[in-house]
Amino acid sequence: MENKSKKIAQYSAIALAASAILPMACKKETKEADDPNIIHRDLNKTLTLSSTTKIDSIDVNLDGINELAFIGVSIGSSDITYLVANPGQGLIFCDTTSVSSLKLANASDAGFTPLALPSPQWNQYSVLDVNVVSPSLIKGAAGKGDKYVSFVIRNGLKPFYGWLRVNVSADHKTVLIKDLAYSVLPET
Repeated sequence: MENKSKKIAQYSAIALAASAILPMACKKETKEADDPNIIHRDLNKTLTLSSTTKIDSIDVNLDGINELAFIGVSIGSSDITYLVANPGQGLIFCDTTSVSSLKLANASDAGFTPLALPSPQWNQYSVLDVNVVSPSLIKGAAGKGDKYVSFVIRNGLKPFYGWLRVNVSADHKTVLIKDLAYSVLPET
């Protein structure tokens, strides 16, 4: 009997300790409020390259003006995807400034990441991904998961900065434009 009383006392002590710890372990997490000055939009647009040029425009701030566009070109066994900013409405931070073969050769190997060749800068055109069979040239974001592209749009004279999240399939044929975000405060 004495042995049972000891065990009941031990179990009671364990139950008391658990009842003290359990409420702390189940404490509700507090979520930090979203920044009201950042607009986030899900896009979930898919651009699939085929034998014709594909264009998908994006009205970043829903003002009726398409500030950005994705252009996909598939010619023979070559696939190239560009990101283009509407002149006067936007710019893209990129590592290529045109679509010439020299600029394509300088495109990033690691995906859309600004490089020092020729020099990172804000431009109207940028190569997101390139797959050329002859001469062999494979560069860009294909098969490398989600990549973020910085952009700036203009409303009047003021710049508003943001990003796009894109994912290029490993076969270079499909670009998923997932979402975007931008600041409603100029120059931030």
